[in-house]
Amino acid sequence: MNGTLARLQSVIRSKFELGVKNQKVMRNNILVITARQEKLMDVMEFLARECNA
Repeated sequence: MNGTLARLQSVIRSKFELGVKNQKVMRNNILVITARQEKLMDVMEFLARECNA
């Protein structure tokens, strides 16, 4: 019984750590997407200025 409980705790801990890691990856992905959107906006603003010039 004790070994089963220890295994269960180990599984729960590893799932939790995986969840935390996934959150960090998602947060990083959001930062990357935001940076790309900002670059895209800069390009679009540049093109709008060039087309109107």
